[in-house]
Amino acid sequence: MRPTRRNLLLTLPALAPARPRAIAAVAFDAFAIFDPRPVAAKLMQMLPGQAPNLAEQWRQKQFESTWLRTLSNQYADFWQVTRESLAYTLRSNNLVLSAPQQEELLDTYRVLPLWPDSASILAELHASGLELTFLSNMTESMLRANLRHNRLEKYFPKLLSTDLAAVFKPHPRAYNLAPTRLRLPKSSIVFVAFAAWDAAGASRFGFPTYWANRGQQAPEAWMESSVQIAPSLVLLPKFLHL
Repeated sequence: MRPTRRNLLLTLPALAPARPRAIAAVAFDAFAIFDPRPVAAKLMQMLPGQAPNLAEQWRQKQFESTWLRTLSNQYADFWQVTRESLAYTLRSNNLVLSAPQQEELLDTYRVLPLWPDSASILAELHASGLELTFLSNMTESMLRANLRHNRLEKYFPKLLSTDLAAVFKPHPRAYNLAPTRLRLPKSSIVFVAFAAWDAAGASRFGFPTYWANRGQQAPEAWMESSVQIAPSLVLLPKFLHL
């Protein structure tokens, strides 16, 4: 029988129809990728026998300072805020670290390790063609140092530090860096949060939001119900329909 166009088409394998992708980019908070626990470990190594919540006091002061500086229009970058918050925490507890010790401790923020699932998830997302970026309170210098330390530079051609907006998250102007700089609607950018307040802020801004709740925090009351909450990044590809 002479082959016809119809017969030839019937012999070809069925192809799934192309599915348009609504999500074009993923913006990460830095701590969803980098594990900050070595900072606390280093602090307790330098000050053995101190209250175990000393590192938590420092971290809490860091973020209180970012919010107060944003509200009072007194911006300073996250490196300065981190330094000032350490000094405040030491004074509040009548503790002393030498200047070299404080510098050594601060430098831990530039060489943070990855969470165990970070490398494989980033590789999968990168291979899928999604654009990856950070949307972080960290300075660009801190982000680049941590990327170099973990050999992840190829995944992140664009870095969005809140320095570019001179306000910290959860101010809407900080979140708006992503749609503005990536030239995408915010509905096309998934934000991956580490902290409860950041997940709430991002979801209220309008990002589809994935919360890697590694610290098992309680959700904020004002968080949008659409936020995907998971204990790690493992469910992120499924959330992105990869």
